[in-house]
Amino acid sequence: FLFTQNYNSRIVGNQPFLFDKIEINKTNSSYQLTIENDTIYVFDSLIVNKGNIYLNNNVIKLDSTGSLYNENETNRVFDKGIGYIEAIRNLNSVARYQNIAGLGVTITTDAPHLPGHTIIQRSHFPQAGGEITIDSSICRAFVIEPLDDNNNLNASLEFNYFDAEKRGLLEDSLF
Repeated sequence: FLFTQNYNSRIVGNQPFLFDKIEINKTNSSYQLTIENDTIYVFDSLIVNKGNIYLNNNVIKLDSTGSLYNENETNRVFDKGIGYIEAIRNLNSVARYQNIAGLGVTITTDAPHLPGHTIIQRSHFPQAGGEITIDSSICRAFVIEPLDDNNNLNASLEFNYFDAEKRGLLEDSLF
């Protein structure tokens, strides 16, 4: 489904929607697609060429082959609350899994314990806990949950974020 109008668009409903592909290519980056449906499934690609996708406290689930493409500083998926974008991938070999499903997270695994099938959720609300306060947190967080065996995992995590998600914070002040 292609969203190209020169105005804001919405996906509205009370049942999960299934899409092979969603592409947003508005005439101006200030226009957005707002999700007003609990869950949207994308089987192939979620493409953000021009404009933003506002989750509006809802969920986009990328299928096992689905990925997010072309996000940048001014054209991206975002939320102001509990919405998130999710993918499940099988991390079953020693490897560096870069930018998994286009979500901006890289996981490097090492033997002997591998995560296997893993849920990756990216949210956009500042996090707090321990020494981290909402005022010192960026608007991007991940939940990484191995479904197979998460005992004694040997893996490392890196993630990317956009300057707009820093909310004016200096990188040196981030945890």
